[in-house]
Amino acid sequence: MNVSAPDSDRQPPAAPTGLLAWRCHAASATGFAHIKGGLPNQDAVGSRLAADSGGAQVLITAVADGHGDARHFRSDRGARLAVAHALAAAADWAASMPADPDGAAAAASGALIPDIVARWNAAVAEDIGADPDEGDVGIGPRRKPLSPIAYGATLLACVIAADLAVLVQIGDGDIVAVQPGGGFTSPVPDDPTLDGRRTTSICQPDAASAFRVGVVDLAATPLFAVLAATDGFGNSQAAEDWQDSVAADLVLLAESHGLDWLAAAVPAWAQQCASSAGSGDDCSVALAVNSDVRLTVPDAPEDGNVAAPGPAITEPPATGAGTPSLGLAALVRRAGAAASRVLRSRPLVAGLVAVLVLAVIAGALLVSRQAGGHHRGRVPAPAPSVSPTQGRRPIDLNRVMR
Repeated sequence: MNVSAPDSDRQPPAAPTGLLAWRCHAASATGFAHIKGGLPNQDAVGSRLAADSGGAQVLITAVADGHGDARHFRSDRGARLAVAHALAAAADWAASMPADPDGAAAAASGALIPDIVARWNAAVAEDIGADPDEGDVGIGPRRKPLSPIAYGATLLACVIAADLAVLVQIGDGDIVAVQPGGGFTSPVPDDPTLDGRRTTSICQPDAASAFRVGVVDLAATPLFAVLAATDGFGNSQAAEDWQDSVAADLVLLAESHGLDWLAAAVPAWAQQCASSAGSGDDCSVALAVNSDVRLTVPDAPEDGNVAAPGPAITEPPATGAGTPSLGLAALVRRAGAAASRVLRSRPLVAGLVAVLVLAVIAGALLVSRQAGGHHRGRVPAPAPSVSPTQGRRPIDLNRVMR
C-alpha cells in the first residue's frame, strides 16, 4: 500500500457553499479510573465541515479510543492522530463522494478507509522519528524499537451530507442513528470478533480490511441525530441494549428543551459517563444533530421498547430549575425494562421484583399528580434531573447536574 502524501502537499478541499442543517456537539471526559491512576485521557474527538463536489456542506465527525494498556503506551497519541487524519481524509474524500448509497459504500471501503489508515501510519512513523526512544522494550540485542502497536486505538468516523450518511468504524464503540420519532438503527454491522475484552485496532497490519461500513440514505430514511461514542459511553448504561432508550430520550429532550439545551448538555453527559457512577472509563461523544426534521415524541410502552411515533409536541412543557430530566415516561420505561430482564433471568425473585416495580410506578404517579399532571401529547414536567446516560451502578436521581 502506498503511503499517502502529507496533508501539506495536498490541495485543500473546496470551501462549502450550500448550508447543511446538521451540526456536531462533541465532548470528551477523562475517566474516573484514569484520574485515580494519574493517567491521561486516551480518547479523542473532533468534527469539521467540508464540501462535496457541488460545493454543498458536508459534516464530518470522528471519535477514537486509545487502548491504554502497557503494550499500547502511546495510545493517547494514536487516538488523537486517528481523529485528526480521519477528518482530513474524509474532507478530501467528500469532494468526490458518490451520491448513491451503494457507490458511497464501495468508495468508502476502496478509497476512504485505506487513505485514513495510510495517513495514520505515516503520522505514527513521523511521531516515532521525532521521539524514538521513550518506551523501548528490552535490553541489548533483545531491545525492540517502537512500532505502531504502541499507538493502537479504535476509530469511528461519520460523513454526513444532505442526502447520505457514510459511517466507518474499526474496533468497539457505538454509532447510533436516531430517527425523528425516537427509534434507532445501528447502520454499521456488528463485528463478531469483539468480545468485550479484545478489539480490532487501527494499529493492526490489516486494519483497512477490519473496518466496517454503514450507509444511510437520508432521502429515504430521515434522521434526527447520529451519535458516535467510545465504549466509555455504552459501558455506562444501565441496560445492555441501551440504544432504544437513549434514542427516545434524545428526541424527548430535544423537543421539550430545544437544540441549544441539548448541545450544552453533551459535555455533562460525557462527564457523567466517565465518572465513578458511570463506566469510570474515558468517554467521548460526537452528537451530530439535524435541525431540519420534525420531531415526534415516542410513547413509553410497558415492555420498555420504543413504540411508533406519537403526535408531535406543539407546546413545550414548563421546566424546573437545573438540568431537565428524562421525565416520568422514561423513568417508568426504564423500570419496566429492568424488571423484564430480571424476571427472565431470575424467576425466583419475580414476586419481589413485581412489588418493587409497582412501588416505582405508584411513586411516579404520585409525583405526577402533585406536579399537576400532564396532558396526552405533552412531555411530563421534569422531575429531579438525570441525563440520558445512567451508569451500571445507578446514578442518584436526586442529584441535579449543573
